[in-house]
Amino acid sequence: MRKYAAAAVLVMLVACHRAKVPHEQFLLRIDRPWQTPAALAGKRIRSAPATIVYFRNDGEYFELHFHLIEQNEETLYISENLPRASAIGKWVQKGETIEVTRRKVSRADVTTFLCTPLMFHISGYSVTGNAGGKGDGMYAPVTRLVAPDFQSYLKEARESPFNCPGVKE
Repeated sequence: MRKYAAAAVLVMLVACHRAKVPHEQFLLRIDRPWQTPAALAGKRIRSAPATIVYFRNDGEYFELHFHLIEQNEETLYISENLPRASAIGKWVQKGETIEVTRRKVSRADVTTFLCTPLMFHISGYSVTGNAGGKGDGMYAPVTRLVAPDFQSYLKEARESPFNCPGVKE
């Protein structure tokens, strides 16, 4: 009888430990190594191409590709001077997998690159996958990112005229 009770408890624990989508937070991946511009050598400022993925509670998905700037090894900023690209779509959780369908992109020249479907795998409070096109990697929560223009990037993606081919609104 104890075996059955222990098995029942184990089944309930496994069922209750459903992977949770890390939503309503910035998940950051540094896509290539950090670099320090020659003009800024010795100033503790560096930059790197990066990607943010963002899963909203309502099933909306957003991603932003940009250059990240780090100052004094503390604060992170989204560069205003370099080109950005973004995509918006929907996400659905299936077990420990998140399936993403991108619907719109911010620029016509990134349609081929950013309109493909995505799959992420939940790993604790992070996700692994390949939104950046550089191979699988970890997208982890970041708290030291200063992104005051985040809502404008989101609005730009929502209002973009560049729809992904074959995706219905």
